[in-house]
Amino acid sequence: MIKSNSKVKSEKFFGRPAPDWFVSMVTDHFIKNDDTEYSVSDLAAHYKKTKSTIRNVLLRQYEKIYEQKFQPQYTLTKYGTTEVLFKGIFLKKLSSDYINENVYIK
Repeated sequence: MIKSNSKVKSEKFFGRPAPDWFVSMVTDHFIKNDDTEYSVSDLAAHYKKTKSTIRNVLLRQYEKIYEQKFQPQYTLTKYGTTEVLFKGIFLKKLSSDYINENVYIK
């Protein structure tokens, strides 16, 4: 017999909740609400997380919120590696939309 869980209000936000650093991006003064671009490395250094953690959280939350696959734009760095750049306005909107749609935060 499957018990219904009254705490689950949205099937979209199943599993582990987003980390605090992701939720607080909307008010973080490090991230500007404009076209300034932030690399995964920049965000990893600021939030003291690994690059894979930053990338995975951003992509997973994007897919949950907008219910579509994220198509990152890769750029070539001066060191010959590829990097994904996120605009500040995109990061702020992503965090804001997560808060607006997630019933546990409201």
